[in-house]
Amino acid sequence: MEVRFRRSYLRRCANDTSRATQRWGHPAGVRYTDAIRFIRDAHRLEDLFDVRHWGVHPLRANRKGEFAIRITARLRLIVEYDPNSRIVFVKEITDHYED
Repeated sequence: MEVRFRRSYLRRCANDTSRATQRWGHPAGVRYTDAIRFIRDAHRLEDLFDVRHWGVHPLRANRKGEFAIRITARLRLIVEYDPNSRIVFVKEITDHYED
């Protein structure tokens, strides 16, 4: 699938594990670059749900239409999928337990 990024730092970190590790630490930086590769290699959105260790799930309420992908126990990669263009938009990395 095609991947586009809402923020330039997400794009820069996507192909540079050392930059991603500087931003989020290890192993989160490594998992982020692996997650982007995982999304790019998928042929369709449903393929993302087939690999359990990524914990891909749809979000609800004010985040309806978005999906979360587990980076670490705390961090989630938030993406949005446009079924018409088959593009995944990488929106942000959030702290799942942030107060």
